[in-house]
Amino acid sequence: MNISKYEKRYLERYLDTAEDFIDNAKDNVNNGKYYTALSILFNSEIYVGVVDEYIHTDDFDTRIEELEGKIESIDSELKEKREDIRGIIGLEFLSAAEKRMKEAYDYLNEAKNYNDTANAAHSIAYADKRADTVKLWLDLAVEYCRIF
Repeated sequence: MNISKYEKRYLERYLDTAEDFIDNAKDNVNNGKYYTALSILFNSEIYVGVVDEYIHTDDFDTRIEELEGKIESIDSELKEKREDIRGIIGLEFLSAAEKRMKEAYDYLNEAKNYNDTANAAHSIAYADKRADTVKLWLDLAVEYCRIF
């Protein structure tokens, strides 16, 4: 992809922000704030993801279709495993997964409505990374129920 100087500066700022998030996450790990660190790293992943989508996606419609397939697949897995989750902690994990699934769909739908690359790239990156966290929380719920 051929990008302008303006776009290059825009993307460099995104990467600088991602680096700042990573440094902040390291500080939080060193202070024992692990969940905070993971949340901050999630934001870093979004910023890196925006740059990746912006540079590497030639056809946003095709990319959105691919992402929609990924999200629907994870959603199917979530619905399939929902019945096996039990206990308060398992249900908390499941609730976290379901909340993130809604966010993934919301950002996917936003991406479908944007006509500009920057906003579409952000919504696609967010939806993609959010879908990954759905899988993480679902796996935690399943593993918790397996152990307990």
